[in-house]
Amino acid sequence: MTTPRFRPLLSAAPLCLALILAPSLPAQVPPGHALLGSFTGPAAAGSSGLFLVDLSTGGTSAIGNLPAALSQPGGSGYQQGAASLAIDAASGTVLVGTVSSVASPLQGRIELLELHLNGTVIDPARTRQIHLGTTANTGGALIATLPDGRVLVIATDAQGALTAGPMANHVAAIIDLSSPTPQFTLLPDPPGSGVGGGLVVDPTGRFAYYALTAGMGSPSGIASLYRFDLTTHQACVIGTWPGSWAKGLVIDDDGSIYLGLNDGTTLAHSVWTVTPNGCQPVSSSGRSSSLILPQSVLGLDRTSARFVFATPPWAPGFSASLRNSLVVVDRATGAASVLAAPPPSGWGMLSGLAVTNWLDSHGPASDGANHYWFENFPNPGGQPDHGRTDFSLTLRSDPGTALLSVLALSTDHASIPVAGITLLLDPAAMLAEVVSSADRTTLTLPIPADPNLVGVAVHTQSIHVESDGRLAASRGLRIEIR
Repeated sequence: MTTPRFRPLLSAAPLCLALILAPSLPAQVPPGHALLGSFTGPAAAGSSGLFLVDLSTGGTSAIGNLPAALSQPGGSGYQQGAASLAIDAASGTVLVGTVSSVASPLQGRIELLELHLNGTVIDPARTRQIHLGTTANTGGALIATLPDGRVLVIATDAQGALTAGPMANHVAAIIDLSSPTPQFTLLPDPPGSGVGGGLVVDPTGRFAYYALTAGMGSPSGIASLYRFDLTTHQACVIGTWPGSWAKGLVIDDDGSIYLGLNDGTTLAHSVWTVTPNGCQPVSSSGRSSSLILPQSVLGLDRTSARFVFATPPWAPGFSASLRNSLVVVDRATGAASVLAAPPPSGWGMLSGLAVTNWLDSHGPASDGANHYWFENFPNPGGQPDHGRTDFSLTLRSDPGTALLSVLALSTDHASIPVAGITLLLDPAAMLAEVVSSADRTTLTLPIPADPNLVGVAVHTQSIHVESDGRLAASRGLRIEIR
């Protein structure tokens, strides 16, 4: 491991400071928060919609100006609200896949919602409602953002594919939202059956992973993890957990997958770290928390190295104070605590979760012979506090190392194909410096002690020349000073 100095970019000439530490647009969902989505219906009373939770204080705010697909409550015989949600890392746009029943006032219409937050309200002028299809009973849409900003959707109901819409008779699609008219690329149906427990896309955008549970609600249920190649459309099962239910899935920049499981007998939850290896059976290890609780959705609080999950409202045998709550679990020790309880009006069944961090990745990794990433769960060099002179990033490489490595910084992000990689920084406001090509390199980036820098964002990316002379690159990393 090497530790080069990186003073020229952040602490040398005033010209460099003016270039790199320029004012930036605030994120739609501020760093250090969890955005929750919920639905209501049988066994899920309260208010469906979106809720913003401060991960430091647990303070909760309901999001206003929601479209009818989220604000319309479910009834005693039908569900309505959010089935899943995601935040586009580059733009901050909030994306929601809905759940609906044919008996609801929306008559089973399943949608992908594109939302823009202004504080704690949605800007209705910028809201887009993309119709996916109609359910014959109760259906919903699982969504995941691809690194390039497109959206992967798996939409089903109890009978299979939806009907009467762009995804009619198709379970999966990739949707490009970059033009006024969304463009659908329909995919072959991915295999497997059961209740969906999560959907993620790897850092390159090549592979999707999804979790299903056969026999959900039964002690003999079986959770399975699938890999789906978005280029060849080949799929395989890479892991099974008999006697467990899959309830949450997230992926890290090194390609590690975190899978939330409930024990089918005790309902106790655990988080399994899964290391994919093509279609080979995965190597995995589990971490149980200090509280025996069932969970629904899963997220990563990178700042504090914690898993974030929600508990369902129906959990039998558990105290009311632990039901339907947002819980955090220390990644290293398993120590768990309730962070936030629902508002007085309730928040239904929490079914979607996205966490924003002070260091968040965006765009695709451009892999070559090696995969490059910034270690960020947690960042070994701490958080980007103004005045922190020892702040650093840790650049990783696997399985080998590059011939030459460069770290670049810019005031804004971009997406520019060049020489076989995707440049994720604005080249008009970019500085770069050669750094070590070790498998683990610590890059010190001192931050000036200036309170005016709070809220300023910097973007960084590593670019590499590999042994065959070709280029490779990491994902972009957005650093917001706090």
